[in-house]
Amino acid sequence: MGLTSDDSAGLVRIRRVNEGGPAAKAGLLANDIILSVNNQPISNMEDFYKTVWSLGGPGSNLNIEVQRSDQKMKFQLTTIDRNNYFVKPKYY
Repeated sequence: MGLTSDDSAGLVRIRRVNEGGPAAKAGLLANDIILSVNNQPISNMEDFYKTVWSLGGPGSNLNIEVQRSDQKMKFQLTTIDRNNYFVKPKYY
């Protein structure tokens, strides 16, 4: 997804959005609070990852609802294989 998040006080907050990743392309920003994923309420990191992982592997479509300041907003993104973003070793 290209984001880093944490949870506290029953909220999951995006802390960082990786440049060029699916979250950035969808329009998610640092400090957005994740309210739901595919209409499943999210209140902690366990909810978040269990919901995302239950939807399938790379290429899964997510509908994410967030709170940004005083607005609720919806975003769509398609997950990727995070291994494609790691620096791969060179073999000689």
